[in-house]
Amino acid sequence: MGRFLKGALLALVVSSISLMAGSSNDNSKKMHHVVIHIDRKDTWSQTLTVKNVENVIKALGKENTIIEVVAYGPGIKLMEKGTPNADTVRAMAHEKNIRFSVCENTIKAVAAKTGKTPKFIDGVTIVPSGIARITELEEQGYTYIKP
Repeated sequence: MGRFLKGALLALVVSSISLMAGSSNDNSKKMHHVVIHIDRKDTWSQTLTVKNVENVIKALGKENTIIEVVAYGPGIKLMEKGTPNADTVRAMAHEKNIRFSVCENTIKAVAAKTGKTPKFIDGVTIVPSGIARITELEEQGYTYIKP
């Protein structure tokens, strides 16, 4: 029995490696769809989110990748004017295949609590619900990433 299990495991490993080799790493023909979720306001997490966008594009190619960064809760700070990553987010938001979406529910909650509506970087899209947006994108086959 032990020999059978070892043989089966070896066959599984070998077939997995052959499938990976057969699929090749040529990403130039496949379109990749990625949703990146940010719900933290600390600069480190937000910088990591921006770096994730850069790294996905570098690895998979700008022409082959559609990325949407969805922020809700404290994560909306990433997309506000005057924040540490504002210039980078602004530049990325004007790229053809990169979209930044911010949760309208969070905006309303912040405005109700503080009396001020946050101001967002040009190119940022407001969606009714951040969680619902992530759900929609996953249902469309987007790969979910949470830094």
